Amino acid sequence: MVLAIISDRSYKKTQSFWKSRTLFTAISAILAGILYSIYPLVNGSGPIIIILSLVNTLVVTINTLNPTAVTSYFQSEEAS
Repeated sequence: MVLAIISDRSYKKTQSFWKSRTLFTAISAILAGILYSIYPLVNGSGPIIIILSLVNTLVVTINTLNPTAVTSYFQSEEAS
């Protein structure tokens, strides 16, 4: 929820769907990939749970923001 709020505030500041939705989801995907690749190197169940929780949060954020970006893209295409 916090990441979606950050994305919404970014849209209010920039008025750009590309920066607030597409770029934000791309950064989330990259961070999730980095964290997921680090997880086998971590020892202990606590840090592993934290890393996998962050990965899951970032992936859920991608899944919630992508439909918004796709919808806004097609609406802008229809207006042209």
